[in-house]
Amino acid sequence: MHYLLLLFISLSLLACDSQAQETTEATAPPESQLTAPPPETATTTVPPLAAEEQPLASPEVEEVSVVEAPVPNRSSQTQAEEIAAAETSAPATAPEPVSSTQEPSEVVALPKQEAKEIPVIEESPAPSGQEVATAAWARLLSSSVSGNGKVNYEKIKAQLNVLDDYLNVSATGPPSGTLAARAYWINQYNAYTIKLILNNWPVASIMDLHGGKAWDVKWIEIGGQNLSLNQIEFEKLRPAQTDARIHFAVNCAASSCPPLYNQLFTAGNLNATLERLAVNFVNDGRFNDLESSPWQLSSIFDWYASDFGDVTAFIQERAQVGAADPGASPIFKDYDWSLND
Repeated sequence: MHYLLLLFISLSLLACDSQAQETTEATAPPESQLTAPPPETATTTVPPLAAEEQPLASPEVEEVSVVEAPVPNRSSQTQAEEIAAAETSAPATAPEPVSSTQEPSEVVALPKQEAKEIPVIEESPAPSGQEVATAAWARLLSSSVSGNGKVNYEKIKAQLNVLDDYLNVSATGPPSGTLAARAYWINQYNAYTIKLILNNWPVASIMDLHGGKAWDVKWIEIGGQNLSLNQIEFEKLRPAQTDARIHFAVNCAASSCPPLYNQLFTAGNLNATLERLAVNFVNDGRFNDLESSPWQLSSIFDWYASDFGDVTAFIQERAQVGAADPGASPIFKDYDWSLND
């Protein structure tokens, strides 16, 4: 029985082999149709880029898409690791630690500089109330009186407190020193004359006040004394040291008076200022005519002739124009008492 079974299997295998050979011969092309393989060309095959060599995405794209590229002969685990590495940004490289064995750099010692002494700046003391009031009056006087002596009484009246403050702080009396005291009394005389006009404003002439005797009225309080304008001039200014030039400094608020000086007198500027005012008055044709013969002079040279001594010599020393012969006796002009505004 076993023999028959083996014989059956052998015949079956033999039949299968014959059938396979016939099938192969039927499908194979004839030898005439066989051609030689085409000649090799100089074509270089570029191997595919590895995942790590793929170009980076544009920095402008916010999200980076990673396309899995087939990598031949690579395991799936290797490809997964490369994709994970592409999706994860590289950590910042930590700076290399400084070796503890590195030798320290050489320290160069700079030359010592000598300490410079800082100068101590002393603060100037704050101005006193008297200095502040005096400066304020000086500014108002300068801006209210023109170069030719015309006074803007309206402007001063609008700021009468400035004048009053000055008179109040200076009412204690003159400073020590001859020149300082003389400058002080000239300033007081002129300031109180302006105050007298403003106390009676408006007024056309100082001669309209107190019956033409305004200079004799005692109404000025200085140093505990009750004084008049005449007392300031005749008792404080003239007797101290006769200087005829003071007549060109004190002002009586009249048009024929020597022009009011629009600055305050001081011990430092007194002498030079008195001389300049004397020269200006002598050569001012409004007051004196030296080209006529005999001369026509201001009445001041008549009223205070004793202060001037030799009037002709005093004038000739200061005349800047071609003076004519003064004649035996000069003519004194009438005085204009209209207000100097």
